[in-house]
Amino acid sequence: MSWWNRRKKSKLENLCHVCGVNQMPEEPAIIRLKVQEGVAEVLVCDECADFFDKSADVLLKGRKKNDESV
Repeated sequence: MSWWNRRKKSKLENLCHVCGVNQMPEEPAIIRLKVQEGVAEVLVCDECADFFDKSADVLLKGRKKNDESV
């Protein structure tokens, strides 16, 4: 293992890639987004992961309601 891999990350390097405020946990969540070039993966903190999870639930519920009314 190289020195680079063993060094401890500074607090600025270890911030959430979405909110930029919260520290990343030991095992951060991964959000996968479809983009024009394929699939993008973003590491996020627990709070951002909860936000995206709840947003997905709301969007899926809205989609089901629209499907039923047709």
